[in-house]
Amino acid sequence: MNIKMIITLLFGAIVFGVLTTGSLFASQDFKEEKAKVLKDEKLANSIVQLIATNKQDSKEINVNITFSNDNPSLNELEQYRNEMPNQFNMLAKKGHDKIPVTISMKEALSAQEFENFVTENGLEVEKFEIRVIDEHGIRATLGGRPEGGDIYPEQRIKEFLGGSKTIKGVYLFKGKMPVKQELFDKLHNDNRVFVVDVSEKVLEEKIKNSPEYKQLGNDKHLDINLPNNFYWKLEDLKIAK
Repeated sequence: MNIKMIITLLFGAIVFGVLTTGSLFASQDFKEEKAKVLKDEKLANSIVQLIATNKQDSKEINVNITFSNDNPSLNELEQYRNEMPNQFNMLAKKGHDKIPVTISMKEALSAQEFENFVTENGLEVEKFEIRVIDEHGIRATLGGRPEGGDIYPEQRIKEFLGGSKTIKGVYLFKGKMPVKQELFDKLHNDNRVFVVDVSEKVLEEKIKNSPEYKQLGNDKHLDINLPNNFYWKLEDLKIAK
């Protein structure tokens, strides 16, 4: 067999191998498994919708709370806000010491204002979101967490952003708050705050007490996602600062 024939045979084998592999790959069915809907209901006078889903053999239950209207009005945003005193009252009656809270601001807080706000009110911060404006005036969000004892690691955030973006302030943060009526009232009535969202614990108990959840067993983890775009909406309405 001469050299020319050997090269031809090798080339043919390589091409055949590629075609075969491609054919086998194309024949596979890679359909993503659809999650089973455990709950789908309207809440807060139908302002928002709760959808809880779970995939087979998954220990994660996703609970998403979204506005029924894709572009909620200020009235709808305020109706959601005004549901929170009743939610807090329900939790207080059950004897909880601390509860999860997500606070959405109407006025973004500077680093020092944010630290003072958290410290003065005895809040625990897990994570926060900062409004930044780029050199073209476009809004963006930067997420952060307390680090090394600093509620707001300011220097690290500035180094990460560089000099091309302007920091407007913290507009949302998630953490825990003591269950004290006077504290909730203070936060709820603070002119800088839009909503003190305490619904996470209420939703957790609602799901865990449902027949659908109990059928799945007690080893499931709830991932509860609350509305988190209030500040964006308030900016669009020229209300946020």
